[in-house]
Amino acid sequence: MAAESALVIFAYGKPKHRRLKDRGIEVMKLLNAHARPHVLRLSKDGTPWHPLYLPETLKPVPNP
Repeated sequence: MAAESALVIFAYGKPKHRRLKDRGIEVMKLLNAHARPHVLRLSKDGTPWHPLYLPETLKPVPNP
């Protein structure tokens, strides 16, 4: 589905559950082969912010 999508946006925030903390990075690695992931904003540690905490005026940018 990622390969067929016009835009893939990562916006998962920082999961509190310990088993999920590294899952975003794993998923990003898997999707990089099929799509160019975008983010709305990155935190200082490189985690994509959840859109609930961001202004609606932000535009997706390619993930560095």
